[in-house]
Amino acid sequence: MAQTFEAIVDENGNVRLLAPLHLPKARRAIVTLLEDTGGIVAETALMSQAALAKD
Repeated sequence: MAQTFEAIVDENGNVRLLAPLHLPKARRAIVTLLEDTGGIVAETALMSQAALAKD
């Protein structure tokens, strides 16, 4: 099953996960770059908007 994890990609292409991730073995991943909306907080708020609307 696919899972989504929030991360930051810096100017050099280094990917840093925002929370620890422990896997039983190495896995492939797909990185999707999001539009820069002024920071992590603003991006998280946009992503949660649809979920909150359902509540």
